Amino acid sequence: MTKKNNHDYLLKVSVKDYGFQAVLGRFTDLCNHCVCQHRIKDAGAKLFADALTASALLVSQRQAPDEKYTIRFDCDGVICGFILDSNDQGALRGLPKNTSAGTAMQWNTAADLEDLCGVKGSTVEITRSIKGRVVGTGKLETAFLQPSMALGYFVSVGDGVETEISAVTSLRPNPEAPLASADGMMLQVLPDCDLVRFEQIRNRLQESAAKAILADSGLTAEDKLQKILKYILPENAVLPEEETVQTLERVRFGCTCSREHIFAMAVRMLGREDLLALLNEKPVTGMRCHFCNTEYQFTADDLKKL
Repeated sequence: MTKKNNHDYLLKVSVKDYGFQAVLGRFTDLCNHCVCQHRIKDAGAKLFADALTASALLVSQRQAPDEKYTIRFDCDGVICGFILDSNDQGALRGLPKNTSAGTAMQWNTAADLEDLCGVKGSTVEITRSIKGRVVGTGKLETAFLQPSMALGYFVSVGDGVETEISAVTSLRPNPEAPLASADGMMLQVLPDCDLVRFEQIRNRLQESAAKAILADSGLTAEDKLQKILKYILPENAVLPEEETVQTLERVRFGCTCSREHIFAMAVRMLGREDLLALLNEKPVTGMRCHFCNTEYQFTADDLKKL
């Protein structure tokens, strides 16, 4: 009997007979780390986990050496949006724009989602950089409010690669690990895919029965992948062989901040003169990374050395 895997994982398989690849992931550990880091609660935490899950699925397939992706999700509701940042080492960090949004709120229906995100849709922006130099950026308005749906739409329209992302998150009354689960699946077309058939498959991924499989914590990663594929593919379809399933390095929380980076950013934002005045007034000044809450301390001598 295969032991259940309750920790984060990432699997990938090519369904060549139908011209697409599927990526299945669990990101509960990653989401709990980020949610607790920013003390975001209730529906806000669930929506943040949705954005983290979708971003983790996407960046797990896109990172080149020294490459960094910044994904921005913006909306006009109380949640305001999220910023997700990843590097080529499989590290992902997230920043909610309004950490107090969603407290004591639920997210079970479309009406709940509108209370959080507004009714005007959302905007997705992705910036790609290599060694700190921006090499590509795109921005797209979408009617979708849920980050995972909006991100799939962005890649389909903005990048021209038909993509479907489904994410399922659930909460539990545990302040140290408020996410009971954060699971997601991404489908992306391969060359020469039959787009008519793919449209039917992607629609089935968003059905409640497929989401129930995705949320089932009693299944192993491999069993969950096979069960979802069996559901979304046409009846009597031949499933990929088990040996063709790849286990990928999981996406984990990681912050790219450093003392030098935070100080350089402070110089750019405040200017040398204003920063020097601040350091002279308060000889030891703390500056905090918004993503991981690490505080770095600086003095006027640090600025003079720079």
